Amino acid sequence: MVFMKKVFWVLFLSVFINSGLIAQDRELGLNKDAPSQIGSSVAELLSGSVGMGHQVEDLREKIEDPNLPDTPENQCKMARHMYDYWYVSLTMEMHMAQVASILTQQRLVNLILAEAAPEVIEAARQSIRTQEDVVGAVQAELERDRPGQQATVNQKCFDVATVDTLDIAYYGQGRFVKTGANRWLEVNYGGGFLFEQIRQDAWSLYLKALDRHEFYIQIDLWRNMIRFRNGNQPWRDLYAIEWVSSTRDFVD
Repeated sequence: MVFMKKVFWVLFLSVFINSGLIAQDRELGLNKDAPSQIGSSVAELLSGSVGMGHQVEDLREKIEDPNLPDTPENQCKMARHMYDYWYVSLTMEMHMAQVASILTQQRLVNLILAEAAPEVIEAARQSIRTQEDVVGAVQAELERDRPGQQATVNQKCFDVATVDTLDIAYYGQGRFVKTGANRWLEVNYGGGFLFEQIRQDAWSLYLKALDRHEFYIQIDLWRNMIRFRNGNQPWRDLYAIEWVSSTRDFVD
């Protein structure tokens, strides 16, 4: 219910600002002479908030899906959906407070110019302070709780990966990390080494070193083994995979 009220408020502001009605609403104290950057800032924030509203609604439907099989991979996906829902909802709340603050600041300017009653001017100032407190509180909550929220995702997603979702494979003192489309980075005590993914099969990814001639890596999820070969030589075991993850964004 709280979420739907937020979405309604965002859509309400969006419709009326886009139609120009808010810009001429005397009760809000706005007029056609308001600086163009005010309208631009509000439109940008509202556009972002409306997009986030749709995203949150989509995430909520995924979270509440009763037909999702209870598998480790789906638990990982659900944990990430829960994190995104938490993060996007708070960000949307912050954007809405910023919109209210911008509109009230413009109203305050008009009230001062119109020499409105002191108590009316003070009420507008208090409203601005309240919205700024909301923004500050949301920012503080994001900073305070984000590590714990991310740790929850990691806990659900460790050791949950397939060749299609693998982002990290840890071994001993190092790891292979997916950094982009078909790009991998090996990080260990010797430094960082770049690889290109050249193919995959049902259980393995095959990488080619970009800084060494004819050096190849196989990330074998069936045997949980990192293997290597030089040129056309036979594959040889290199490291045992200790665990894998599909949460590249959250794991150091």
